[in-house]
Amino acid sequence: MNKIILIGRLTRDPEYNTYPTENGEFRVAKFSLAVSRNTERDVTDFFNVRGFNKLADTAFRYLHKGMRIMVEGELQTSTYSDKKTGEKKTAYDIIAQRFEFLDSRKDSGNDQSGNYPPPAPEDFDGFMSIPDGYDEELPFR
Repeated sequence: MNKIILIGRLTRDPEYNTYPTENGEFRVAKFSLAVSRNTERDVTDFFNVRGFNKLADTAFRYLHKGMRIMVEGELQTSTYSDKKTGEKKTAYDIIAQRFEFLDSRKDSGNDQSGNYPPPAPEDFDGFMSIPDGYDEELPFR
């Protein structure tokens, strides 16, 4: 199985390209994600990410430099020859299958979209309160 999950910040706004096909067009968004390692030293890895068609449209519309996101996808390798030296090189790309916003609008500095997820309340700890009287229906106590 080939699956990768990364959490990081965009290093630049996504690039967006369309390519004509027999059935219309093929859309691609490319961006780079900076991901910090969990080590004693500050080490950051940079990953090239690509999204296609609907995901590309969403990435281009809502993602901006500095935003913190989670990307889930596949690792893809490709080889090419260096134009100057002729040496074979390997490139690694993440092919995104989905992504999630991890910043609130005020944290990312992006207030442009009306569909951006609303920020969580300041005192939100990730748990919801159970309404009064509802606990009698729970299968556990």
